[in-house]
Amino acid sequence: MFFFNLKSPFIIKVFLSSLAGFLLAYSQPGSPAQWTVWIAPAPLMLLWHICRTKESSAYSFFTGFLFFGTVHLWGNVFGWEVWLAMTIYQSLFLAATGAAASLLLHNLKEDTVHKIIVPAICWTAGEHIKSLGPLGVNWGSLSYCHCNNIPILQLAGITGMYGLTFITAGVSSSLAITAKMLFTGGKKNMKAAISIIALLILPLIVYISGLISICLDRQSDFRIFKAGIIQPGFDMITKKDPRRGRFIVKEQLRLASECAKENPQIIIWPETSIPGIFPNPYQEEFMKQAAIESGCDMIFGAVRSEDGKEFNSAIITDKKGSFKGIYSKRHLVPFGEYLPIPDKLRSIHPMMSLIPSLSPGTDCRVFKSGTTDFGIIICFESDFPQYAREETQKGASFIAAITNDGWFEHYSAAEHHAAWNSMRAAENHIPIIQAANSGISMLASSDGKIIKRIELFNKGYRAEDIKISRAGTFYTHTGNWIMLICYAYLIILIFAAAKNIKSAGKLRKKEAKNEKDS
Repeated sequence: MFFFNLKSPFIIKVFLSSLAGFLLAYSQPGSPAQWTVWIAPAPLMLLWHICRTKESSAYSFFTGFLFFGTVHLWGNVFGWEVWLAMTIYQSLFLAATGAAASLLLHNLKEDTVHKIIVPAICWTAGEHIKSLGPLGVNWGSLSYCHCNNIPILQLAGITGMYGLTFITAGVSSSLAITAKMLFTGGKKNMKAAISIIALLILPLIVYISGLISICLDRQSDFRIFKAGIIQPGFDMITKKDPRRGRFIVKEQLRLASECAKENPQIIIWPETSIPGIFPNPYQEEFMKQAAIESGCDMIFGAVRSEDGKEFNSAIITDKKGSFKGIYSKRHLVPFGEYLPIPDKLRSIHPMMSLIPSLSPGTDCRVFKSGTTDFGIIICFESDFPQYAREETQKGASFIAAITNDGWFEHYSAAEHHAAWNSMRAAENHIPIIQAANSGISMLASSDGKIIKRIELFNKGYRAEDIKISRAGTFYTHTGNWIMLICYAYLIILIFAAAKNIKSAGKLRKKEAKNEKDS
């Protein structure tokens, strides 16, 4: 069993690190085998057990480079430098996670139950920390890999996305330490065995609980609300050509007119579906005309100017053509919609000069269509739990998500975006309707299941009945309580490891002194 030997050669460790990277990439949304996420981190976690801190950090970075380098291949659309920067940035977080996990694992008492939990908690904390700050992102989270496993996805209504990450990482941690005990001579004890079995059985319990939750939900009261979406399917060459503005408007008006024949209450247009800067008389006129002729409420995406600032906004009109409200995107894309560095540094790279300087919105707002309240999230906001959660707390019965993923061409980014909104729906038990310029436009029911979709770069529309029922979950009202537990547990482990390090240091000094005296 040399494969798992503690003194296995460099090539074997590289193989384990590579295997983890490829499995993680293969398990992501859009893959035909997302179930591999249950085992994907295990080879890397085994390395955390058998390698010291610096080595674990290096192998974790290598795994991250393979993983995130595959997930973010779309970055090459903007230049290899963009792909490389995003890959390195996210890989550094996995390297830090590996270093922290290895440090704890090697400084806790041998074969304690803590050693089974440590990799899962470190992975979960690493994902959460990576999502914070102006450059934060959840892209690549283990939790998104469950978007097609609807019973498992129901756990998000209790713990949020990070609870799913912990369960998934916990299974891999159990597999890793089992391999270590079986093949590297690790000590076996009853507590560890019971903990491993519990972590392996836990997904089955979650799955059964999810099935029960779905069955109960189907028996609950609901009402029907009909919503429409249009997907014009424009590529970004067409979208960015100022000479094609009237053609873009005409084509979207045609789709909206076709959609209106099915009598939806509201029609949702994609992000930045209105060319130019709003407001101007031409835009206002055709937006009013579209709403009046369709006989329903409308949500338009547009870049809006106010007080010398520009915003990425959604503009709502009623069926009489009156403007009912505006929502401006609160979480802008760094290096995509604004520069998180001083403007004088735009000269660093030619791409910098092309980046706009949009301003973030500040308000969480809920709007009405008839008697139904709804919220709006725009593009990148789908990747962050707090925005859909806040709007659900404010009384939204469904959420309209508008986006333009045409930038990413035919890469898997659109599949990831659909998975984000599937997760947001399950977290808050609220339907989410996504209208995308190029796709994927879709409807996610309140349990997170994607029930209708228009494929990437297809032109079309959908008008579908959505079930409006009780919105809001335990997670909606309590937030990321799971992370408070994770960080509290980590602090306890850090103190325990520090105490063991201190005791080991004293022992070494004592032994050195005894040797000197002898």
